[in-house]
Amino acid sequence: MNVKQLELNLKNLNTDKSLRSIENFLNRETKTEQRVKILTQDRDDLLVRIAHLQNQLNAQYDPMHKDALSLQNKLEERINQLEKECDYQQREIYRLSQENKRLIHQLEDLKKNN
Repeated sequence: MNVKQLELNLKNLNTDKSLRSIENFLNRETKTEQRVKILTQDRDDLLVRIAHLQNQLNAQYDPMHKDALSLQNKLEERINQLEKECDYQQREIYRLSQENKRLIHQLEDLKKNN
């Protein structure tokens, strides 16, 4: 029912049909208002619950994040250490290879001289 129909019914208040129509309209409006109140309360309850869950999630996330950063730092330190050790080993392999070549040449020279 729209407002024009409601106005027409108000002009014809003498009839039972118009009174019932107005009453039905008001009942539907009251029910709609009640549903809006219920939905608004449900929404508010959900917002409170979401805020609570967000706080719980943040409380769990912070320690895990700190632990993850700590582990990341330790891994980066270990990687740097291993890279240094690798560089040292490569230099040592090169040095030993050069020493080996020198000894082979020296041995060949000795064989030629004997």
